[in-house]
Order: sequence, then structure tokens, then C-alpha cells
Amino acid sequence: MTEGPLQAKTILVVEDQYYLARDIREWLEAAGPTVLGPARDTAQAQALLRDQRPDRAVVDINIGVG
Repeated sequence: MTEGPLQAKTILVVEDQYYLARDIREWLEAAGPTVLGPARDTAQAQALLRDQRPDRAVVDINIGVG
């Protein structure tokens, strides 16, 4: 695997739709970073953030709506 911009990074995923969350995780893992989550709500995301500090995050702006 070649070095890419996401190697050695950690990315938090917050998404409440199971299939979309799974796909995002798979896409990111294929690019090389460590993926935290996916968290299905803000409470899960906050729990992950208590012990870990991701470099970036992918967050559903409509979490829990609908």
C-alpha cells in the first residue's frame, strides 16, 4: 500500500443510518486511516471522544432526525 494523506490519521464517523455508516467506514479504511465508530448518535460520539482524539470527523448533520 502506498502512503497517502490519510495514513496514520484517525477519523471519527457519526452516522445513524446503518448501511451508510458501514459504507463510509469501509471507504475510509480502504484509504488507510484508523476509523472510530461509527457512532449512531451524539452520546456514542461523545463516549468515543472521552478517550480518543481523532484528526478529522465525518458527521451526519441530520443525526437523529427523521
